[in-house]
Amino acid sequence: MIGGTFQAIAQCLPFMHAVNAARAILHAEYANVFYSLIVVIGYSIIMTILAIFMFKQKMQGSSK
Repeated sequence: MIGGTFQAIAQCLPFMHAVNAARAILHAEYANVFYSLIVVIGYSIIMTILAIFMFKQKMQGSSK
């Protein structure tokens, strides 16, 4: 219904995949859960590493 650019952006973010995983779990379609969970877990790992890196940079900058 929305389509276009907004749909392309939404597919790149983890939120749609989290909703798809929850929907598959609620419908007991466990085979469809794995791809969505891999995307969400991948985003979580990337964001955690990025947060650690930024925190280290901030701490090194404030100690000078």
